Amino acid sequence: MKFAKLATLIIPLFVLSICACTPNKRPPDAASNAVDPAQQEMLNKARAALDGGDFNLARTQAADFIGKYPSSELAAEAQYIVAQSYLRESREEDARREFAKLVQNYPNGTRSSEAANALHTLEERRLEQIAAINAEQRRIAVEHDHKISETVRDMRITAAKERLYIVLDLNHYVIMLKQGDATLYAFPCAVGKGYGYLATTGQTQEFETPVGKRKVVKKEKDPIWVRPDWHWLEMGMEVPEGMSPTDRSVAGHLGKYRLDLGDGIGIHGYAGVISPGKITHGCIRVNADDLEILFNLVEVGTDVYIF
Repeated sequence: MKFAKLATLIIPLFVLSICACTPNKRPPDAASNAVDPAQQEMLNKARAALDGGDFNLARTQAADFIGKYPSSELAAEAQYIVAQSYLRESREEDARREFAKLVQNYPNGTRSSEAANALHTLEERRLEQIAAINAEQRRIAVEHDHKISETVRDMRITAAKERLYIVLDLNHYVIMLKQGDATLYAFPCAVGKGYGYLATTGQTQEFETPVGKRKVVKKEKDPIWVRPDWHWLEMGMEVPEGMSPTDRSVAGHLGKYRLDLGDGIGIHGYAGVISPGKITHGCIRVNADDLEILFNLVEVGTDVYIF
């Protein structure tokens, strides 16, 4: 009887002690898993900037979000906005880099599979572009070789007639006055530099000395240089508005003489001593004394062979 009474006392005390030591577990609160409203608002602003076409602002806001909330479940979405902003600007290399970050840093995020698909599409497009560039380069090379072959053939016909003609060797930066097969004069020269960077627009422009056969279409003394738009764009300046040809004109820049070959290409002098090489914007630049010899000996209609 004593044991039974003791048990009736001990068991309730044991149950009470267990209850006291066990944490009070409540059903999960749905509000605890909700996204922070401040985060959602910040991300909404970045998405609105993206949809509104302000890609730089979208990138900045999304990057700020990632920096402030790197562990947020919305961080993958912010990274997606960064990648999309580059893609919509056609900056595919930058977009590829940002999509790769998304796949690497947020592999289980809702945007991960979309980012992987975007990477696949961009890679296919890159390979297509490379193939197109290679094909265009081959076409240009074939066309260039064909044009040189035609130029050399025409030059041989002229040489057989024993009349004066000019030959420009683009590889060795030499301009020659020839008669038949004989070289009467050979002078150093500067030729087109190929491409130039237009700092104002961020674009490149071709500045090649064109190969092929040309003629001297005009002889000019004291030629005037009329500055084209690229003169300002290369220096990172805007083209002045409302400038007349007179306003654009510069005396002395082209030296004392110019042999006009048409299409804006000419053989002319320079204010200083020329440096042989790929320097000019397409014209052929010759030292003053050498140019004077050419100018005095050739006539309008003289054939010029460039290769």
